Amino acid sequence: SEFAHLLMRIITEARKAWYLHTFGQDGIYQHGGYLFNDEVNCPSLSAKLYSEFILPYEKELCDFHGGISYWHSCGDVTKLLIAISEIPEIEMLHVGPWTNVKEAARLFGSRSKLEICPNPESKILQASPEEIKDYLNDVAQICKEEKVKGYTIRAGGLMFRDAEGEVLEKIHTWNRIAIKSLRGECLYDR
Repeated sequence: SEFAHLLMRIITEARKAWYLHTFGQDGIYQHGGYLFNDEVNCPSLSAKLYSEFILPYEKELCDFHGGISYWHSCGDVTKLLIAISEIPEIEMLHVGPWTNVKEAARLFGSRSKLEICPNPESKILQASPEEIKDYLNDVAQICKEEKVKGYTIRAGGLMFRDAEGEVLEKIHTWNRIAIKSLRGECLYDR
């Protein structure tokens, strides 16, 4: 426990020193506040471990940067969301394919923009047009019910395992359905 905190202290101080060296005192507010946490997810980490060994340092970085511009983890952070919500200011929260969209919207929707990323295999490449439409409508409904201040749906992590033309056609189909289904609902500022 003591060693883990010492290690996190060294990492946190090194990050702050790097930002100060790279961007200067004024630049830390403009060029920082990004937390890329793919190692922070369940079941790799419990909410208790996150709260004890990571959250205090992320809160410190939030203070240092004047807010967190972007908090990211592609993993399932559903069980960590309550603890993550203790970070005073998160401008945008990444909601990866395994994180519960409704829970993220409930806890963060009124205070943070959401970047919602569907599972690229099941929600894009293997999904029928009807399944795509249902998924997008479900997300839009959740965001409306939870009064989400702004959101985007970003389809990333696509692998070209099929013939290139097939994958591109699936992406074009997904985009056409998204544009038609959401009718301008998926916006950063509302």
